[in-house]
Amino acid sequence: ANEMYYTMAESGYYILSQNLKVMRSVADKPEGMCLIEGVLPGVNTVGQKYKTDSEEQTAALYALIEALDASGIEPVTAIDIQNTYDIKFAYDARLIITLGTNLELSYKLEFVANVIYSNLSADAHGTIDASVPGKCVYNPKWG
Repeated sequence: ANEMYYTMAESGYYILSQNLKVMRSVADKPEGMCLIEGVLPGVNTVGQKYKTDSEEQTAALYALIEALDASGIEPVTAIDIQNTYDIKFAYDARLIITLGTNLELSYKLEFVANVIYSNLSADAHGTIDASVPGKCVYNPKWG
């Protein structure tokens, strides 16, 4: 399995596979992987599916990962599920996408993919608010 994600552990970081299995823990911050932030780890064992300390966050995380995988949006460089009513992720470290809740994630991500790949230049920076299903609002960030 590929190492794709990392997140804070009790000490250091957990490295997670594409389907969020705990692969190993490391002391130093990994490079080139997607950060899962805004969560505290639950009780985790290498080889088992990753769990946060909140069932609601864990469910939101798995729903988001599944929807992102299906959407084809990549590279996703960070995921923030601190607030499950305000789920966010970073695309290519230059766009922050707000999804709101995990309701209708696939539908929301279809619109996000369309905006990223059809409407924005390859070096666009800013935010995309996709929290209302069927609607995307892009705000450029200058500077």
